[in-house]
Amino acid sequence: MFYCSFVLSQTFNERLPLSSPHSLFSGVVVQDDNIYVSGTRIDSLPPYYSIDFLAQFNYNGELLNRQDIGVGENIRKVSFPTLINDENNITYSGVRIDSTRNVVIVNFDAGGNFLWENDYDSYYINPETNFVVSLGLVQDENRNYYSVNNSQLPNGYNNVILTKMDSLGNTIFEKPFGISNKMDVATQIINCSDGNLCMVITQYNHDEALDLYEYQSCLIKTDTLGNTLWTYKSPLEQGQIGFPGGIVEADDGGFVINARYGYEQNIVYPRYMEWEKYIYKISSTGELEWELEVPSAWMSRSQEAWRMIKTSDNSGYVMVATDLLYDGGQEVTTPVSKRGWLGKVDDDGNLLWARNYVGVNSLRNYQVLYDVKETADGGLVAVGYSEDDTADTLALQAWIIKTDEYGCIVPGCQVTNTENPNLPQIKTSLYPNPVSDILNIWYNDPHFDYRNPPQFRITDVSGKVWSEFETDTNDTTLMVSVRELPPGSYFLSCSATRNAIPFVVVH
Repeated sequence: MFYCSFVLSQTFNERLPLSSPHSLFSGVVVQDDNIYVSGTRIDSLPPYYSIDFLAQFNYNGELLNRQDIGVGENIRKVSFPTLINDENNITYSGVRIDSTRNVVIVNFDAGGNFLWENDYDSYYINPETNFVVSLGLVQDENRNYYSVNNSQLPNGYNNVILTKMDSLGNTIFEKPFGISNKMDVATQIINCSDGNLCMVITQYNHDEALDLYEYQSCLIKTDTLGNTLWTYKSPLEQGQIGFPGGIVEADDGGFVINARYGYEQNIVYPRYMEWEKYIYKISSTGELEWELEVPSAWMSRSQEAWRMIKTSDNSGYVMVATDLLYDGGQEVTTPVSKRGWLGKVDDDGNLLWARNYVGVNSLRNYQVLYDVKETADGGLVAVGYSEDDTADTLALQAWIIKTDEYGCIVPGCQVTNTENPNLPQIKTSLYPNPVSDILNIWYNDPHFDYRNPPQFRITDVSGKVWSEFETDTNDTTLMVSVRELPPGSYFLSCSATRNAIPFVVVH
């Protein structure tokens, strides 16, 4: 039978086209009762003009304000989680996608009002150099900014550039990090508790012809002048560790890193790497303390690991990631799903909970999360983009979710039979009700079998079937668009149960 939970909670799940063919959110910060999100609106045709913006939400998911930055020929894109804040300002760094390939840093006041912007170049003054992007931004106690960037050399190798700027974005120095015979890719920079900086980098070789795959995650600590104080590199004996998207300093001086663990696949040619989510901790002197591999439902070629935070109550670390699942084919008709993922581990490396957010309405459905922060009411807010092949001109939409402290959009999803054995075995809950855009369905079955997945059906009061879908992942949140359903009363039923849950669609 169904177990329904309709507990009031400040959670939401919003997709916003923002009056643009394509839009995405990249970074998020929280101030008082407001949520600020950086993002980009992108044209669908060349030359793909883009407009950056800063959006303001309340805790109910209502868009309060949006300020566009960059119009017309000012081609620019902020598509990575570099948004930071303090009590005085909000700042992000992006990249111009015109011929200059410069990085732009943009500053707002605490209310989200634009104050100033500034450019800085790619360090290598060479017309053949292709500047890539800024992937991390922090500010010190003197309000100087530090940005970690990637710059591609004419020989095809990539170097990491540390840029220091004053409080108005004027460049103080730029310094390269990397070696000449490997790719060096930076993904984040953080302030350390001792006043220094820590950059997280991937160094790798990827030569299919020579069957050479070497991925190592590197942590480089520097002082505020860019002088290297300490370097850690994951040993190859630990495995192929690459593309860490999040790093947090622990209370004991060690570091917890949200990365990817790679497996070389040699069944077909060319060979390639498959990746799983991988979280590990090193001590302040570089010893591996623990490691945790979190497999997806199916092995994937495109796992993504992004930002991580330490919770304010010191109960653990929360991180966002993405699973790419597909049925083995690469044709247009191949079902493909990028699933947003939110998880929490404790300080000993135990996985406390993990949540999948899965779109189910279309053949190809992407839900990607880039950044996560805590909210003042104890919940979590995460941002990215949602894309499906049924949305026509609204294919790529900015996506923001607010969950409770357990990562639940549907309140009560953390309750398990272990905690309360008197609850029904199979649990299905939906939220919100009434619903206008996305119906969130949480499903969990302790005897789940992906080879015989449960079948869901949405019908109206006359019995007409409006939607049918299934889930091949247990303990998951299914995201069903009801945007095209006429207003009225409906029922959600499931092949694994006998009852149906009523809900109402309003527009």
